[in-house]
Amino acid sequence: MKTLNTPPSIETMDRIQMLLANYLLACPRFQCPGMDGASLADVVGCEYPAASAAGWVPRPDELASRHPEIAHELADFFQCETSTVMSS
Repeated sequence: MKTLNTPPSIETMDRIQMLLANYLLACPRFQCPGMDGASLADVVGCEYPAASAAGWVPRPDELASRHPEIAHELADFFQCETSTVMSS
């Protein structure tokens, strides 16, 4: 059982990153960045929130509804990404 403030497992984070990357890649408006050394985590972390805000991919609450088995981890992921962007 996941306790409060326990980081998700590496497997769960990989699953979340692949899930979000697949939504981005399926979006016809998304332009995949070139091979500049950016990791999947970098691209998803930077691009998914903007694509979601534009309505191109599911919002975090929609993702939680579609994937209830990882809803808490998705919420943690987006909270972390939001704090990272705001502190930059």
